[in-house]
Amino acid sequence: MGGAVDFFMGYGIDAVNAIAQGIPIITVAAIFQKDPQCLIAHPNTATKTFTDLKGKPIYISAANVTYWPLLKAKYGFTDEQKRPYNFNPAPFLTDKNSIQQGYITSEPFAIEKQGWHS
Repeated sequence: MGGAVDFFMGYGIDAVNAIAQGIPIITVAAIFQKDPQCLIAHPNTATKTFTDLKGKPIYISAANVTYWPLLKAKYGFTDEQKRPYNFNPAPFLTDKNSIQQGYITSEPFAIEKQGWHS
């Protein structure tokens, strides 16, 4: 890697992609045995499946290169749906039609703390 990085904290998919690209890395730990990422929709809406998310605004990280391409290919999502996610649930809470990325271990609690009302 050109000596630019001695240690990097990433995701399992990073290790898989590095191997596929011939990058010599060593994975030293697996904090999450499964990826805890989720998409959060507002309660009491017609949003029940991934197909229901098509066309809705989705607050998602600009750097997402893992599940976003899959959602685009399988469910017809478009990059026009993407909204910048800044780790603050306020925009999601304001727009009842929106969806937000998250970790099941943190964002649901932050949303509840900021006053999610169904």
